[in-house]
Amino acid sequence: MTQPLKILDTILGEGSSKICIPLISETMDELLQEAEEIRLLHPDLVEWRADHLKCLSPDIIGAICGRLYEIFFPIPVIFTLRTNLEGGSFFYDSVFYENALLAAAESQRVQLIDVEALTGQSFKMNLIRELKKRSVFTIASYHNFAETQSKEALLEKWKLLDDSGADILKLAVMPETAEDVKRLMEVTKLYSQKTNKPLISMSMGETGRISRIHSEAFGSCVTFASGKAASAPGQISIQELRSYFS
Repeated sequence: MTQPLKILDTILGEGSSKICIPLISETMDELLQEAEEIRLLHPDLVEWRADHLKCLSPDIIGAICGRLYEIFFPIPVIFTLRTNLEGGSFFYDSVFYENALLAAAESQRVQLIDVEALTGQSFKMNLIRELKKRSVFTIASYHNFAETQSKEALLEKWKLLDDSGADILKLAVMPETAEDVKRLMEVTKLYSQKTNKPLISMSMGETGRISRIHSEAFGSCVTFASGKAASAPGQISIQELRSYFS
């Protein structure tokens, strides 16, 4: 049974699903301006998609994490560097990837770090362990932009994410039919009874919109909304999403 997890003033896995907005700007100045605008929307969490930034280094990551902390505290910030192999914009380099995530953790100014855990699985599992030593919460995620697999395959993905040792598990898949969306929701609800970790789950694209709106009903503790622009297919604006929640 999922246990609530408190991160700053936000409690995941208790009450309604929390709304997270991604930051996706390409320059530091644009990113900080975007952050100031999104702060006024009062999300429950924000996610810095660092792979969108054109000029990236461990030093820049540390500096930006510090500025985002100043802007958003006490709203938790997720650091995510999604690679081109995982649906993101960063061309994968394992050494840089590791150094980037460690720099974010060592800044002590982001509260969560997302790791796409099932690509390069052994490397990612070791990285999650190193991140946890630095007193940051970790999200083990799996994204499939091509399909929604069978019930058995999805349950296996949840179990592999769980075995990573991360604090939060995230699964996002692409549906072709409403039946695909229903299957993801059912599997998420089922796995929420098997783990004590908070789950984040969504069916992407237009077909999967209902999973973002009714996330709480099937055990997803976070739903992602667009601020400046969507960072994944099917994201809904925070204003529209809140209209469904009210």
